[in-house]
Amino acid sequence: MSNEQSPSADEAAAADDRVSIYRTLVENSADMLVLASDQLERIYVSPSALQVTGYAPEQLVGSTPFAIIHPDDQAEVAAVLEGLSQDQPNASVMWRCIRPDGTQRWLATTYRLLPDGRLVAVVRDIHARKQAEIQLQDALARLEALAMVDPLTGIANRRAFLEGLERCLSCNAPGRQAAVLLVDLDDFKPINDLYGHAAGDTVLTTVAERLQNVWSSLQPNRDAHSWVVARLGGDEFAVLLDGATRELAEQAAHAIVWATMPPIVSGGLSMEISASVGVTVTACDGSDPKALLLRADIAMYEAKRQGGAGYCLFEAMPDSLDARRVIDALGVKAPSSRRRAVFGQQTN
Repeated sequence: MSNEQSPSADEAAAADDRVSIYRTLVENSADMLVLASDQLERIYVSPSALQVTGYAPEQLVGSTPFAIIHPDDQAEVAAVLEGLSQDQPNASVMWRCIRPDGTQRWLATTYRLLPDGRLVAVVRDIHARKQAEIQLQDALARLEALAMVDPLTGIANRRAFLEGLERCLSCNAPGRQAAVLLVDLDDFKPINDLYGHAAGDTVLTTVAERLQNVWSSLQPNRDAHSWVVARLGGDEFAVLLDGATRELAEQAAHAIVWATMPPIVSGGLSMEISASVGVTVTACDGSDPKALLLRADIAMYEAKRQGGAGYCLFEAMPDSLDARRVIDALGVKAPSSRRRAVFGQQTN
């Protein structure tokens, strides 16, 4: 008789051992383990709930997951839960837990839908990892922003200007126009040669500030237009005027010429500078940004040929016209070697 009962006793002992093992694992897991009904009400919550969420297990039993989920994350969690099915019983989601003290902590939950409709959830604290990811994303965003800024003047750089110009021209808005104004300082190299690069840097930063201030004095109601100032490199600046008319572009060019003329005083020096401005206006209909810049460059060469300290508007010209022949005809050097030192009298 005892021999017939031995297997049952052994099986019962083995079952007890398994239960004991499972209980030990559940009660000592760093992750919070949850068993929920088919209505998402928690039936069982493991002891680690206090460490993971800040709530004791008995505070969570009987409630649904949404009681402690950040309002901004509830829709995403709900969508994940609604997507569970017997064909797709597994899913994961990250969310922010609102702890009893009001602080937030990033958690990740892995769900498994059981055949009887109940739900098993494994909730893990990923706050440190998520914070590191956010910090990395912020750092990358700052680096990306720095990559779009001229480090000397703090305004947009060539890359930012070209990307903005391309976006502006590709908007295909009926009747909308944009203007590009290329600004080249006329007597900058002598300042570097005579007074040093520190003085030259002061001139560049001052000119950048003056160009930014031109728009506020030129157009009291600026809502209909945008004004982007960039340093393309060296002593060359550019302005993108989105929503421009020819009249407004010429007003801006005239204002820029006058804004650069007042002496720049620094370290006991009074430095005089002027600017040649090339202006071109085009429709925002997918025009080629490079062609627009070339037209502004040609107009700027003409302003220099006429003695500088002024502006020139690029008039209609066939796109097929050889730009190098145009530049040569104007009597200036090609863009790759066009810098000329103009040694005027310096003001002490």
